[in-house]
Amino acid sequence: MSSDPFAPVPRRRHNSFGEDDSNWKIIMPVRADAPPPPNRHKMLGTPTAIWTYTDADGRVIGYVHRYDGSGGKEFRPLTFWRPLAGNRLPQWRWTSWPVKRPLYGLQRLVERPFAPVVVAEGEKSADASARLLRASVAVTSPNGAKSADKADWSPLRGRAVTIWPDADAAGLAFARAAAKAISDAGAESVAIIAPPHGVPVGWDADDALTAGWDERRAAELVAAAKPFGESSKRPRRSRQRDDLIAAVVNTEGVELWRDPSGATYATVPTRRHMENWSLRASGFERWLSGLHYQKTAGALTSQALDDIRRTLEIKAYAEGSTYDPAVRVGAQNGKLYLDLCDEEWRAVEIAASGWRVIERPP
Repeated sequence: MSSDPFAPVPRRRHNSFGEDDSNWKIIMPVRADAPPPPNRHKMLGTPTAIWTYTDADGRVIGYVHRYDGSGGKEFRPLTFWRPLAGNRLPQWRWTSWPVKRPLYGLQRLVERPFAPVVVAEGEKSADASARLLRASVAVTSPNGAKSADKADWSPLRGRAVTIWPDADAAGLAFARAAAKAISDAGAESVAIIAPPHGVPVGWDADDALTAGWDERRAAELVAAAKPFGESSKRPRRSRQRDDLIAAVVNTEGVELWRDPSGATYATVPTRRHMENWSLRASGFERWLSGLHYQKTAGALTSQALDDIRRTLEIKAYAEGSTYDPAVRVGAQNGKLYLDLCDEEWRAVEIAASGWRVIERPP
């Protein structure tokens, strides 16, 4: 014989009804002429919640349904597939996306490319995180705590990520698996929230929202998140972070602020003028490193920079004023401003009565 008769039979993936998924191919995004998705599960009945998954352009790629019954909660993904053979038409099927599975919240990631990211455990917690932490983009992976390694985390490449897991053993396992996968995908930084002392088992972002938490309290929890892989004995890093944050806040002329979309910025003094930088920009990083050098004559580590920047982003969003930033040309109080793009960051102020060059434009 040319093959081993006792070799194991290859395992095939089946949907919730036992049908072989290898005979089907998923359609993403769902076609415009697709039939409407079923609003009931033939065994579980009417869902208590439905979450819509979209691609980066906002096109539907599937749903997740939740069902609450006497046996507890159950989740069923609903996706659109076409048969690879036969005369059957494309149809909705109660089966998940193939590995690597898409994240819930992809469109929000694209719409806010510089916002920090919060990864929650489950769609309900992700929605609650989005309401509590409006400066961040909240996402999650499908199929529960045990499927973190089956998700496609590549959209988080280059992002600052904080994971908010449920307060139980499964949540900790999810956080660790997700943190490794997100780090491997090229995230700029990854941190994990530790549940507050005294919360019940299973406590999550939705419980915090229900309990009346406000944005500042949630932001403080995120700021205290522990960087992934960091040893528990790192007092020098903590002091370095706290001392520099205090230096930033106490430096005369510094203002942390946000724009209407939630992106965060800082206005900082440099030589004889003021500069405005996104907290994610290299210009702000240089200014922050320079301030640290003035205070310590030392270099700022990349991990300390990530920790400090995450905390300042939260402060800028939760405590700062909101301004509408302009690029090159702007207007305020009936006057126009033209950026001269020179080394002194001057601008021309144009009013009904005339114009002048000013050193510190608003």
